[in-house]
Amino acid sequence: QKGGLDPATAVAWNNLATTLCMMRRTEEAMSCLQRCVQIWDAQRDLDSRQLRNKASALTNLGSVLKAEGLLEKASEVQSRAEAATAQAALLARECTATEARGEQHKAAAAAHLEEVLRTSLARDSAIEKDKGPAARVKLAVSLRAQGKLTEARSVLQSCISELDERGSDSPHLMSALRVLGSVQQALQDNVNAERSLRRALTLTQRQCGDSNPATASAWNNLATSLFLLRRPAEGRVCLERCADIWRAQQAVN
Repeated sequence: QKGGLDPATAVAWNNLATTLCMMRRTEEAMSCLQRCVQIWDAQRDLDSRQLRNKASALTNLGSVLKAEGLLEKASEVQSRAEAATAQAALLARECTATEARGEQHKAAAAAHLEEVLRTSLARDSAIEKDKGPAARVKLAVSLRAQGKLTEARSVLQSCISELDERGSDSPHLMSALRVLGSVQQALQDNVNAERSLRRALTLTQRQCGDSNPATASAWNNLATSLFLLRRPAEGRVCLERCADIWRAQQAVN
């Protein structure tokens, strides 16, 4: 977290609000989303990804307001979300046009997209040949994005096993465990997901400290896993630890 108005902080508020909504704590979720939107409103020259994040926060806030019966405010917020989404789409189209060397018509855009896909496949192939842990975690992330969850899990388990044999507590092990936990959740293997995310939390605390934003994210990830296992009391404890870290960061900044 670089500061109270940093975009990363806005994303963290939105993530926390999502979890609070799952717990039906709508008032707290609304407060988190309002803080999130305030940060995005203070930003200038957002790129398309940041605009999509802003639109997501506005959409979530609109849903919470609607659930609370504040229909007029919900409608206003939803309009802002639609505007942010449209602006993000426009910027994305402009970027695509730039990468396609200024060609504006649909045939050129389609050709550019094809080239991007070929490049992506070539990159994945190169990563697959690289047996280093960082490259293998990147490959697993790519496989997860393509919906190849069992393949991603296999790559990560192999990577983690080798790092364990070396007795390594490197950041690569921490990243591999975090990604493995998310893959296991997607596969509905929630018991093993909790084990992976709990171990990732322990490594994050060891490497980054108890008050680091990365540790807050690790607490949040573990909380999600516990809720999926229908262990809400433990999940709430994790969320409180996560919130304590963010509050401490806000106080410092």
